[in-house]
Amino acid sequence: KVMIKEAFVGGKWEWHQDYGYWYSNGCLAPKMLSVMVALNEHTIENGCLHVMPRSHHLGRVTHTTTGTQAGADMERVRLAEMQFGVKPVLLQPGDAIFFHCNLLHASPQNKSQSQRWSIITAYNARSNDPFREHHHPKYTPLDRWPDDAIRRLSKCGITEGDGTIFMQHEKDQSAAAEGQAVPPEP
Repeated sequence: KVMIKEAFVGGKWEWHQDYGYWYSNGCLAPKMLSVMVALNEHTIENGCLHVMPRSHHLGRVTHTTTGTQAGADMERVRLAEMQFGVKPVLLQPGDAIFFHCNLLHASPQNKSQSQRWSIITAYNARSNDPFREHHHPKYTPLDRWPDDAIRRLSKCGITEGDGTIFMQHEKDQSAAAEGQAVPPEP
């Protein structure tokens, strides 16, 4: 998926683990990882990713709905922060971060004049297909694309700042699947 944080208004993502969602989607084991590739510079000002190094060793943390998002249990997040600390992930265009599906991560609001763009790809072990039907796809072999495919896709008409919305929180089925609503923290 393409993640776009618009200048000044790009939203905050609560602390979470990707497996916190995927567990509810029916994936039995945390045999997954995510890769974030920066399409432009990621800075503290434009809401770069923040991680708690080594927090994946905690295992899956319970996720609940907080406001319009599903996020990790905040009591455990606070305790994990004391144990692991928080590191901003500063990236240049083309840089990538690979991270385990149980790594606690978040990103603050974009308060800069610049957009923050990235592509996030999630990988699941072939042997870890969801055991129930869900809106996320099951295992599908990947197609090989020629090296110039990305350049050819640039002609599809999506341009920086064109207002294209790829994800709307009110339609986010993963967050809704978490069920237990928790009021947002003040």
